[in-house]
Amino acid sequence: MRLSNRWRTVKYVLLSLILAAALLGLVRPAADWMGKNPAASGIVIILVLAASVGLNLITDLFWCRYLCPLGGAVALLSKIAPMRRIVRVRCNHCSVCVGACPMNAFDPRRGFVSDPGECTVCSDCLTSCTSSSNGFQFSRPELFAHRHSAVESGQATSGGPR
Repeated sequence: MRLSNRWRTVKYVLLSLILAAALLGLVRPAADWMGKNPAASGIVIILVLAASVGLNLITDLFWCRYLCPLGGAVALLSKIAPMRRIVRVRCNHCSVCVGACPMNAFDPRRGFVSDPGECTVCSDCLTSCTSSSNGFQFSRPELFAHRHSAVESGQATSGGPR
């Protein structure tokens, strides 16, 4: 089953709640409670794990796509990451890449452009593409042109040219 992308906001809400709890000093009381109630905390942990595994029956990677607060933090950082997935002009709109993406990171209605916050750079879209029209490149190549040319010339090693 494919869920609405609105479900992805849940991981940001969970991340916000965890950060707020840490800022308000609520993490220590929870840890103290868990230390004093090992049986109850074990049951809570088992229930959370069972729920996260059970939610995979609804859709694959449910936890990763919709609930993981760490994934939410990484997604926020990915919005400013210099590397982006691109779709070249020669794309034949076959949608094979859409089916290959385990995270449903892009939508054909948006021109097959991926959401950088949802793309895990697994490269399944690259290997499945029938027209070789997917790729990754720096979003601001001029910032990395010097580094790229140094790598090509072999000067980017730790000791320089030998």
